[in-house]
Amino acid sequence: MTASSSAASSLADASQETPATSLDDMPLEARLARIEARVRAQPTTATHRWALFQVLCAMGQWARAIQQLQVYAQLSPDEAQAAQAYRDLIRAERWRAKVVAGRERPGFVFEPPLWVEGLIEALRLSANGQVDDADRARERALDQAPLVNARTSRFLFDWVADSDSRLGPVCEIVTAGHYRWLPFSDIAAWQIAVPTKLIDLVWAPCALTLVDGTAVRGFMPARYPGSEGAGSEAGVAGKPVQGMASRMTDATRCAWAEGRAGRMWAGPA
Repeated sequence: MTASSSAASSLADASQETPATSLDDMPLEARLARIEARVRAQPTTATHRWALFQVLCAMGQWARAIQQLQVYAQLSPDEAQAAQAYRDLIRAERWRAKVVAGRERPGFVFEPPLWVEGLIEALRLSANGQVDDADRARERALDQAPLVNARTSRFLFDWVADSDSRLGPVCEIVTAGHYRWLPFSDIAAWQIAVPTKLIDLVWAPCALTLVDGTAVRGFMPARYPGSEGAGSEAGVAGKPVQGMASRMTDATRCAWAEGRAGRMWAGPA
């Protein structure tokens, strides 16, 4: 396990869960109001600061989240390493937004195949308003990507992919503090921890075994890019949100978060 992912996991496990960070359907605005009132009443209570940090991350208010994380680290010096790990996750999330917006490139674990470059080019073209060219580049990339079969404890699949066509056959992961793309064809095994608290619905702890036997631990972004802006009245389960999309992307099913799990994985019908 990388130091950052281990530290962040220990912080999430050790911190006291509050109603503001539990997995119920309370709207985020209500969660925010509740925990802000507690912070005002007890500003030196570290667990209140940690809870406020989680809610702010769920709402995509990264600057405020970092401020609360800094205060939390001051109140709980023993958690400084874990706080740094979450700062790294926020930095990776901001970089992710730039990648999806076509302004930057993702990091990689291995040298990416050419079809991955096609997905990156499609994002750049889309950012420039060249929607038709972006669709063609994405279609070529998806045609060139290998089909990857998969199995779970209950099912076998002929192929598996992210149902967001911007990503498709690649897995997003934050490891060693950086946002990276990893083709499904490079993954031999994949485990994601069951979410137990609000922050797990932002970044899901995961463990991967690559085809060469390398073990990788980190976090998978648990929501689609941009879905943190789905609306302040959404609860943990969220609500499907209409959004701009190319003709290859179903706005209500693929490009935005839908349902408690946040993300959807596609397989053969």
